[in-house]
Amino acid sequence: MQEVEFSDIIVSYTDKNDNTNEVSFVGKWIVEQLRNHNSIYSVALTDDDKLFTICENDRTGISRTNRYDSFDEMREDNFPPELLAQVAEKVGEEYKEE
Repeated sequence: MQEVEFSDIIVSYTDKNDNTNEVSFVGKWIVEQLRNHNSIYSVALTDDDKLFTICENDRTGISRTNRYDSFDEMREDNFPPELLAQVAEKVGEEYKEE
């Protein structure tokens, strides 16, 4: 499998106040479009080794984004175990479902 290089990423999304926002950074997607119940998750690794997450509600179209300093910080949030397992594998961390 070919390693994906970092590139400019621009993410447009609608927040809970129905505002359209845009975030841009240099990174690479490590998990794209993971569906879990009514949510769609994507995670990017930024060029400064942060984890950028976007979670979109499939029914409302409302999204939330976050940026984590580490996988350990990300795992403290309420993400599905299958997403955490995929991210851990991509960033070289150990993860066991709790």
